[in-house]
Amino acid sequence: MSLMKADFLDSTAGLVSLSAVLLAAIPPNLAQAQPRPHAEVQAQGDPGHHQNGDAQEQPKTWPTFKPTTSKPLFSLYDALGRPDNFTIRGTFRSRAEGIANGFRPAPFPRDEFANMFFGSIFAEYDTGTRLKIGGELLDSRSYFQPLNSVVSALDVNAFELTQAYLNFDLSDVTGNGSTSSITSGRFTKDVGSRRLMSRQQFRNTTNAYTGVSFDWKGANKDRLTVFWSMPHIRLPDDAQGVRNNAVEFDRESPNLQFYGTSYTFANMFGGSLEVYGYGLYEQDSGTGLLQSVQTRNRRLFTPGARLFRGPKPGTFDYEFETTYQAGLARQTTAVTDTRDLDVSAYFVHAEAGYTFAAPWLPRVSLLYDHASGDSSNPNTFTRFDSLFGVRREYNAPSLYGPMTRSNCHSACKIDPVSRGIGVQN
Repeated sequence: MSLMKADFLDSTAGLVSLSAVLLAAIPPNLAQAQPRPHAEVQAQGDPGHHQNGDAQEQPKTWPTFKPTTSKPLFSLYDALGRPDNFTIRGTFRSRAEGIANGFRPAPFPRDEFANMFFGSIFAEYDTGTRLKIGGELLDSRSYFQPLNSVVSALDVNAFELTQAYLNFDLSDVTGNGSTSSITSGRFTKDVGSRRLMSRQQFRNTTNAYTGVSFDWKGANKDRLTVFWSMPHIRLPDDAQGVRNNAVEFDRESPNLQFYGTSYTFANMFGGSLEVYGYGLYEQDSGTGLLQSVQTRNRRLFTPGARLFRGPKPGTFDYEFETTYQAGLARQTTAVTDTRDLDVSAYFVHAEAGYTFAAPWLPRVSLLYDHASGDSSNPNTFTRFDSLFGVRREYNAPSLYGPMTRSNCHSACKIDPVSRGIGVQN
């Protein structure tokens, strides 16, 4: 029986079946929704959906689309009686990627193509006793890439239990109009600017963690997050397993720990001020040729501060973030590399923008980034490590992705976009 199950999960038929479940789980009202830019949602709030057929037509935004169908053949949420204490939602995405005249040296291919599929189904049950039980299945696969492809465990993670958690509501304990909770188990998480801890959006897989997180929001909109976790090590991580989209459950280990705290003051200097500090502990693990995992044995402390004001129609916005990194790390992951180097690295981000009060909310911004890189000092490691963050300011990852948040110095640039349409990873 277990062998048949594994064969099903490894097959394309298994992926198609999972996709059908996800599409069926989408409530009908979602198929009729018009997309709205993120800034408009933040500025005006979500008015919700009308419950009758006499709903007033909402002003159209750009771009608009017309769904091919207005109602799915089957809705799991409707079949369950649309319960108030149960949430279920699903996502399916298919993306074709190609790159010509690649910049990577041999043995990577000069030209490459891959068809990537991403699916997830999330469910959360509210017991009514200030306890919520949640979970998420994620399925990330890639097909048609060449044998020497750059596709890796960053792109493939077939049939994975990404989240499985208990969430305890502690609002009564913290009081004074605040809301707070503790989440324990497997979870995904965005913190602050998402440059150091995030759940990926564009990338075909996402970061996930096993641990505990405390989240608090005060009546004055101040926020606090304190967490300790073991980041998931995505498997399979070998070329053969990735090519076969093999089902191998991710693992966590005390040999890789990530923890920290972030506090955001909601009303400071005309915007919000976030101060934070993150710690990373990493060491080689396993014994023997097959189980051994070699690392750079990073022991990093990353404090920083961020002052920001979010985009709104007809107003200026800004974001300034500065981060320093200290600790110990090795130059390489080689078994023979046993020398710890002092770490001294930094990252600076500055951004100013203006959102026009036009129907499609165009935004023009100026950005500047500086992240430290390699130096001539053989006793100090100076390349900035972005930990578990996104790299949205630079490029999309996957087949392309030449840049990371390290060893870069970018001049100011004009970036005209419609807020909410831009790509994040």
